[in-house]
Amino acid sequence: KVKPCSLKGCPIQTNIPEFINEVKNYNFEKAYNILQENNICSYICSLVCPQEEQCEGSCVRGIKGEPVNIGFLEKKVNEWAIENNYSYNIKCEKKNGKKVLPLLLMLKQNHKVN
Repeated sequence: KVKPCSLKGCPIQTNIPEFINEVKNYNFEKAYNILQENNICSYICSLVCPQEEQCEGSCVRGIKGEPVNIGFLEKKVNEWAIENNYSYNIKCEKKNGKKVLPLLLMLKQNHKVN
């Protein structure tokens, strides 16, 4: 069976086929984790990335009809994570003892970011 989308359309190599599979199976935790694995700014990307030219543009379903609306799915999964207070634990190979408040968390807490 040919998967509708591939990695080739994503410049940061998000595993789109696995992401779609998890969404299809209503496993939003795993879908969110897939998005976060190589792009902790996936919510921002879902809003500004030109998906129709990249991942959706390489979707084989688009040959005979409409491609999978990956940008919409990405946005909805990220919104699900926010609404359900679900977060991705970043795996650090080596700790340096410094603590960092992520940009998105700062924005969520209404901090001014320059």
